[in-house]
Amino acid sequence: MKTKAFTLIELIIYIAILATVLVSTVGILWNVIGGSVRVSSSTEISYSARLVLDNITRAGRGASDVLTGSSTFGNHPGVLVFGSAGGDITFDTTTKNITVGGQSVTIRKLRMKTGAGEPIDLTSDKVDVTNFIVKNRTRGTEPKNVKVEVTLASVNPGQDPARNKTLSFETAISIRKR
Repeated sequence: MKTKAFTLIELIIYIAILATVLVSTVGILWNVIGGSVRVSSSTEISYSARLVLDNITRAGRGASDVLTGSSTFGNHPGVLVFGSAGGDITFDTTTKNITVGGQSVTIRKLRMKTGAGEPIDLTSDKVDVTNFIVKNRTRGTEPKNVKVEVTLASVNPGQDPARNKTLSFETAISIRKR
């Protein structure tokens, strides 16, 4: 009587094929996860950059003056204060301690304050403001003009290459004579 069974060779070939499939699947999943981390870091920085740029340009368009005595020019961290009928609008930074992956990290956040109100954070806890410089570009009797330079970086305490994202941008704001 004959019984059907696997031979040792068939078993080894089966295990080899299964191992190849599993290694390929893990590799694909690893790339997908790494890609989503890169995309989420880039998205977070882009969103914060748009929010910062939109708020600074909107405040500048509605402002009647740049308060040069209250602003800090030429170094990081800078301060930009617009004079406005609805109350002075201040852009500055503040430090905050956050926990990422069980590790405590100090980041700098860009914020906006209108009048005597509470400051509103313009950058998230996943973004560090590594550069915020305001430069006074006003000449003579021309309308007041300021240049703002900002660099944002992903919070990355483990120095994961997939999370190493930075974005630098600059804008200029001229106060329109009213």
